Amino acid sequence: MLSDPGVGLLKGKLWDFFMGKFFLFLPVLLLWFALLTPPAAAADSLMVAPNAGISAQPRQIGSRLEPDERVFRLYKFLKKRHSPLALYASDLVAQADYYRLDWRLLPAISGLESQFGRLMIPGTFNAYGYGGGRWHFANWPDSISKMSRYLANRYYAQGLIKPWQIAPIYAPPCQYWGRSVSQIMGNLGRR
Repeated sequence: MLSDPGVGLLKGKLWDFFMGKFFLFLPVLLLWFALLTPPAAAADSLMVAPNAGISAQPRQIGSRLEPDERVFRLYKFLKKRHSPLALYASDLVAQADYYRLDWRLLPAISGLESQFGRLMIPGTFNAYGYGGGRWHFANWPDSISKMSRYLANRYYAQGLIKPWQIAPIYAPPCQYWGRSVSQIMGNLGRR
């Protein structure tokens, strides 16, 4: 079979034309993707939930972003204890900042009342023993938000900011509640 010499020439010219354009635009295309796609390692290293409050978001320090160290410390602390609240460390810190609470207070209460959310009535999202542990919340962020607001309005607004000051009202018959919550807060580190 004879082939038409003009077809081979046409194929060669078309190939050269398109490949020339492709390799011309390839560096531009790669640069565009590189600039628009954040590195996965950088996104994972921040350990901040996408719905985290403003205080839990990375802070600009000089020319770099610094994640909130409290979120990382709380996440590690709760993760080590197999707490369902670990994934909400940024919410706990953000709500504490919003209501001007000690960021360690609510996690410490959950530690004493329910072993950090592991031992509670299923489906209540009540790791804090509120209402005898029978009070239901819609989900973890809802419980964190409402309990933070409750602690701010019921205790902090009255000047009761230390666990031993909160204990007689929050857990009246319990003599060790304030001391135990303070100890857990101490395990989380300094304020």
